[in-house]
Amino acid sequence: MENLTLQLISVSAIFLSTFLSTLLPLKVIGTTSGSSSGASKSERFISVCNCLAGGVFLTTCFLGLIPSAHQKFDHIRDTMSAKNTYPITEAVVLAGFYMILILERTVSAVREFGCKKDNSYLFEMDQLLPHHSGQQDSSESEDEIDLFEMQPIKHSSHKENGKVGSSSSAKKANRNWDSGHSHTQNVSSQNLGRSFILLLALSVHSVFEGMALGVQENQKNTLYLLAAILIHETLAGFALGSNMVRNGTSACLLCFYSSVFSVMIPIGIVIGLAINGNKSFPAEVASATTQALAAGVFIFITFFEIFGHEFDKQQDWLLKVIASLIGFLLLAGLEAILIFKFDTL
Repeated sequence: MENLTLQLISVSAIFLSTFLSTLLPLKVIGTTSGSSSGASKSERFISVCNCLAGGVFLTTCFLGLIPSAHQKFDHIRDTMSAKNTYPITEAVVLAGFYMILILERTVSAVREFGCKKDNSYLFEMDQLLPHHSGQQDSSESEDEIDLFEMQPIKHSSHKENGKVGSSSSAKKANRNWDSGHSHTQNVSSQNLGRSFILLLALSVHSVFEGMALGVQENQKNTLYLLAAILIHETLAGFALGSNMVRNGTSACLLCFYSSVFSVMIPIGIVIGLAINGNKSFPAEVASATTQALAAGVFIFITFFEIFGHEFDKQQDWLLKVIASLIGFLLLAGLEAILIFKFDTL
């Protein structure tokens, strides 16, 4: 199988897995929403799987993307007959890291400004990206969001004055509403516009993941990245759909968000293929830069949005460490197998 064929198959595989995993909670949540123990087990399972994905991402970054970017930049140096030893690869990796960090903080600031300007509604994005259920209460945590956190929130269904009360997390974000007011109302056009902007910001890292896959030139690296992206995006899609379903998002709106979220990586793959199909010198520079930027994005996702949140809680910490280690061993083993297979052909 040619590498291009594998990349085109990846487009369909990633889109379908992400889209279906985002819609799956429509069927699954109903069977566990009435049981607190069932919901707790589901959340623990997703938490452990997130740590597994974190180990996969970390390994992909340091054993896949960065070495590949090094090779490309070294070839560019040779082409230019440059003799400088400036660590360009590491510099671009850090640029990718800070690019996502600034984006995440900017969106958080915009959201905070919107809440101060009009705090009579609950942002729909809080349904997508709620605060981590294990975080301590503080005024600061109430005003911030995490773009890439995919943990489902815990909900407790209880009757109060004939109405269903919302969870404590939703009450924090919606503290100016009456305590018995449900947060499952229809979203206004203004809220929907803000939600769509935030969802696009959330999907930026997915585009870079796709671009990193699209610019790969051999089957080994393509399979390597495909495994990492499939694991992460399937889990992310399921958690995203879980949060929306638990917060009463309609099936039509969930399908819309799922479509937007699912198409981002295929778009990135197509962009990467376009870059890689052009054999000019600028295209080679763009390919190397894309891989290095994607590595920075992977580092941010791993340490800030996966490990940072998962290990903030002491619950199941050993299981999470083991899951992360398994993710590393799986990808490191796959790398060793593929190197042996392809380098001996």
